[in-house]
Amino acid sequence: MTLNTDFMKSIDKRLVYLFKGSVIIYVLYGFMIFHSDIPDGPFYFRRSEYFVDLLYAVLRFDGPQIAVSIDLIVGKGWFLPATSILLSPVRLLTDDPYIAKLYIYAVNILLHFFICLKLKKVLGLKTAIGFHVLTLLSPLYNVLGMSFIGEILAGKLFILLVIYTIDCTRKGLFFKFNFR
Repeated sequence: MTLNTDFMKSIDKRLVYLFKGSVIIYVLYGFMIFHSDIPDGPFYFRRSEYFVDLLYAVLRFDGPQIAVSIDLIVGKGWFLPATSILLSPVRLLTDDPYIAKLYIYAVNILLHFFICLKLKKVLGLKTAIGFHVLTLLSPLYNVLGMSFIGEILAGKLFILLVIYTIDCTRKGLFFKFNFR
């Protein structure tokens, strides 16, 4: 089995060393904030169980239970279900909130390093390292990364959208359309 050499060449050794050091810092942050929670966290965790119930009801073709599950998900008002949907695979396996926190933290860390790789490709190594170091030194960024609040994930997806827009603009992909 061979590794993809083009991918391996695109990863700078400095980023690999920074990644290794960052993992240690992320583990330390994880130990410090593992048992704390943001007040909305249990709400999103409970709502993820309703998505699992909805999945089971859909698989059983149980129409009344589907309606009940949707009513439980929405509750008394508007609810943004992205975090609860993201937690649903973990809720299929376990009801432990600590495992779900580890899962959401791993998703945040992987998305963060994917942003760093895209920044290196589009804006250069210095920008990627600068983004990584600034976010690594921000405790709030890491505390919210282990909580069930979806704003950090949404912010990371927005950053990826901005990077993609910059990349497309530099390649001239937005200007190839003929609007006549």
